[in-house]
Amino acid sequence: MTPNGAQERFPAMIEEKSRGGNALAAHPAFPMPYTLLWEDGTGLAVQFPIAAAGLGWNPINQQPNCLRNHQELEALRLSLRVDAHPIRVMDAVLTPLQNGWPEGFEGFRKMIRRNLDLSQQQREDLAWARDCMVYHFAFAYGKECFDYDTGRFNMTRLLDDGEACGGYDAVLIWHQYPRLGLDSRDQWDFFEDFPGGISALREAVDTAHKRGVRVLLPFKPWDRLPSKSDVDIAEALKEVLRQTDADGVFLDATQTAPTLFREAMDQVRPGLILDIELTPQDQGPIELVTSTWDQYFYEWGMPEAPLFRYLFPEYSVHMTSRWALGEGKDNLIKRAMFNGCGLVVWQDVFGTWLPFSQEQKAAIRQWKQVYREWRDCFRGRATPLWPTVQKGLQMNLFEGENRAVAAFYNDAGQVISGEAVRRLNYSSARAILGGTASLSGGTLSVAIEPGEVLLAVLER
Repeated sequence: MTPNGAQERFPAMIEEKSRGGNALAAHPAFPMPYTLLWEDGTGLAVQFPIAAAGLGWNPINQQPNCLRNHQELEALRLSLRVDAHPIRVMDAVLTPLQNGWPEGFEGFRKMIRRNLDLSQQQREDLAWARDCMVYHFAFAYGKECFDYDTGRFNMTRLLDDGEACGGYDAVLIWHQYPRLGLDSRDQWDFFEDFPGGISALREAVDTAHKRGVRVLLPFKPWDRLPSKSDVDIAEALKEVLRQTDADGVFLDATQTAPTLFREAMDQVRPGLILDIELTPQDQGPIELVTSTWDQYFYEWGMPEAPLFRYLFPEYSVHMTSRWALGEGKDNLIKRAMFNGCGLVVWQDVFGTWLPFSQEQKAAIRQWKQVYREWRDCFRGRATPLWPTVQKGLQMNLFEGENRAVAAFYNDAGQVISGEAVRRLNYSSARAILGGTASLSGGTLSVAIEPGEVLLAVLER
């Protein structure tokens, strides 16, 4: 039985929502600890290490990392018993807590990161990626950016349209799929066959650079000839980057990245980033990749907190949901706000036109302005799902040196007003986006409409 007055948080179901699903989008390589928490901040965190980023290996430990509720924990009681058989011995790291969930999560984060080399994320020449907020997916042959009268890519028109979102920080020029397969051409041929040739692609990049916008080119690991080695591909990539002056490479449909790519790009010039479509799971790509998409294809209703973003705040993470419409795009924007992240503006999905409304673009523009002003917080220590005292109220905390931003989402289905969070070590609070906020005696009070995000600045 759960001790009186204690709250349990389970590895596979952190803050379960009323409509099902999870408030925390877990990462398969980094299972969360089981935590037992009291309101005064005391508690216990129990981590079950598995094979991920040097954490060790024990197959039995997979079982408790899948726990979703107290009933499943009770059912696992016999499996937790230590006996003489080595297969049945379970590794567990027990940590007493004095400051509740924030302390427990910080310990978990340190354990995950301790054997990782994150020096690539600290490189000054790659720092621009961390300020890349509004990222545009440009389908090279859609009317958004292709001028059918001239038969050329029109970067100026694309960037002008982006001003409604506060201006694009980066553009991915997608030049190949779904045109692939009609003949023997591969992705490298399509660079040469870009409308106007590769010189026109260089012209588009130059136009973007004059406006302070970075340009990425795609690489498809699935489109390669068997006769081409990784060395051959790395050399081809180097040549394309030299010819176009692009700012990095987007790796499509993968969670990994060859070390050769990072080495090849550094040979071209400093400041070239590796961007990846799927969140990296293994030590190698986590260390090599500069930025990643947080892509989802479902609608839970509330904007989840993706665990990877909180474990690795050095990363530039961009939210995207390519098929979202209407309210789905609203939720995408709220998800970015709630998690202190950028997002991908993807409107032409390989010929299917799914535009953002003017109101949605205005919301993106507002969010970009807020992020830029408080970037020291959003790039600082981040704690997901900070405990609140209101049912249905979710909060993430982003801490800078002397100030923080608290991001709230109201998932209660009705207005939430009054005390929200206790025991905060800050002296004042004010809302900077949505609702109201005030702080007295370490207790933060808010007023927030249902289904909305509130951002509040906390100062010491």
